[in-house]
Amino acid sequence: MTREARLAARDLLALCLFPAQPPFRLEWWQKAAWAAAFALMLAVAVGGNAIVAWIVLAHQRMRTVTNYFLVNLSVADLLMSLLNCTFNFIFMINSDWPFGAGYCTVNNFISHATVAASSFTLVAISTDRYMAIVRPLQHSLSRKKARIAVVVVWVSSTSLAVPSLLYSTTKTRRYAGEQTRTVCYMEWP
Repeated sequence: MTREARLAARDLLALCLFPAQPPFRLEWWQKAAWAAAFALMLAVAVGGNAIVAWIVLAHQRMRTVTNYFLVNLSVADLLMSLLNCTFNFIFMINSDWPFGAGYCTVNNFISHATVAASSFTLVAISTDRYMAIVRPLQHSLSRKKARIAVVVVWVSSTSLAVPSLLYSTTKTRRYAGEQTRTVCYMEWP
């Protein structure tokens, strides 16, 4: 990519993040309706994933290899729900990032790590089920190997998310009438 093309891409990004006019603001009743819908979704996500993890961890007979992977998937979804979605919802509703540059970095890292962990966990589940179908008489994956696979999933996921620690940033723009807007995004070199 040439220098001119990179500059044009940055100018386009700046136009998207900071339009000439202040961002659209929702009415109070629209914010309340969105907040109610989001609260319901968050309650279902947190409640459902917490129940799955609790059932598997509290009952010895539920601790199968596949269920270890399901608990890992639930943990990744819980982290995404609690530490990422809520803050992004507040940003979406207010068109402003009030949490600072530090949490912008953490937010982007959590987002990338948990999505990768969920994807890798689904790959592990699929691989385990594939092996059970293709080689039904062969010894299946042990619990110890499943735990090792979960560790590999998280190490791989956090490794893939490291660039978000390096390139997350916030920028603030002032509009007429003392109105400001701060955005959290990733600025690649």
